[in-house]
Amino acid sequence: MYPKLNILLVEDSESDADLLIRHLKKEKIDFFHTRVWQKEAFINSIKDNNPDLIIADNALPQFSGMEAFHILKKEKKQIPFILVTGTVSEKLLAEYAKEGIDDYILKENLLRLPSAIEHVVSKKRVEVLHKKLEIAHKDIKDSINYAKIIQDATLPDIAMLSDIFPESFILFQPKDILSGDFYWFEKRESEIFFTIADCTGHGVPGALLAMMGNNLLNEAVNIKKIIQPSAILHRLKKTGSKNI
Repeated sequence: MYPKLNILLVEDSESDADLLIRHLKKEKIDFFHTRVWQKEAFINSIKDNNPDLIIADNALPQFSGMEAFHILKKEKKQIPFILVTGTVSEKLLAEYAKEGIDDYILKENLLRLPSAIEHVVSKKRVEVLHKKLEIAHKDIKDSINYAKIIQDATLPDIAMLSDIFPESFILFQPKDILSGDFYWFEKRESEIFFTIADCTGHGVPGALLAMMGNNLLNEAVNIKKIIQPSAILHRLKKTGSKNI
């Protein structure tokens, strides 16, 4: 059903703990456990033992099961939490659910415990994975947005073009955040070079090719001093094919 579980059992009654443990073993749940019943021991255990699941009795001598849950939330631990309780009103159970406990079990109905464990553990693992994916997505998006800043910095200053062609404008609307399209402009003495380029691909691959094309144009015109359009294109094709 799931890998071996590290269960933190919050229970002061040894007989109740033994009953619960025997029930879990009978249901062939693969687990090992630690039992605590004092607040300090509970706090130390969630910090040091990294349990996969907490099963807590609602009534404890020093503190309640819900207080244990509040401690868990305060420590910002994403650990599945099942509350085991005796007779309690539906209103109170509804309040517990609103506070965020993953599930609750009545002591007279331990038969539901295995399915509850499977549910809360699976749910929590999905939540943790979702959170990791959100973080990864944000990191990737932040990286792409920063790459766009770099890519935009390689584009020529439109103000320079406006000085030469006052009524000109450039419409640049990439399909993705990063673009395989780019424009390039250079003025050298009495010569004006202007390129509108469409590289194969979109996103990151297209952007890499666009930056490569920009660099190759600068090399051909500004370093190699090539002025014939056909010779510039030949230079781009020859040099670019070596770099890909």
